[in-house]
Amino acid sequence: LHYPLRRQRQMCIRDSGKGLAAVLMLGASGVQMGTRFIATQDAPYSQRYKEKLLNATDQSTLVLGRAHGQVRRVLKGVYTEHIHKHERGYSPDEYQTLTSEDAHQKGAIDGNDEQGFMNGGQVAGLINDLPTVKNLLDTMIAEAKAIMQENMSLLG
Repeated sequence: LHYPLRRQRQMCIRDSGKGLAAVLMLGASGVQMGTRFIATQDAPYSQRYKEKLLNATDQSTLVLGRAHGQVRRVLKGVYTEHIHKHERGYSPDEYQTLTSEDAHQKGAIDGNDEQGFMNGGQVAGLINDLPTVKNLLDTMIAEAKAIMQENMSLLG
C-alpha cells in the first residue's frame, strides 16, 4: 500500500478551545504552546518568570538575533534590552555566549532578568492565569470539541 505523505503543519495559538478548533479546521496537525505551558502551576520555572508572563502586554516581548541569524523572541528585561540595543556590535561568539543556555537558566530558572533571559512568545500578553497543565488541556479540548460539533451542524 502507498500512502501519500501528509504535510505536517503546526500553528501557534493561545490557550482557548476556540483557537484549537480553528487551527485544526485549517488543517494543522499540531499546535505550539510553549509560552502557555511555562505559565502553569506544573512548569519548573521561576515564579518571577511566571509573574512576568502574567503581567505582560502586547509590548512586553522583543526579537533578538536577527543580526546573527539566530532569532528568538524573549520577554523584555534589563538583560535582553541591553543585548537588543548592542546586538550588531557583538561577534558571533559573544552573541552565542550572551544567549547561551547558562544565560537562559539564569533568567528562566533563577528568575534573574538582569543577568539572563526568559523566552516568551507574542501570546504572553494574553495569558492571565496559572492553571495546572491538566486543567488547561481539559478545558481547551472540551471547548474545541463543543465548537467543532456546533459548527458541524451548520453543514446540515
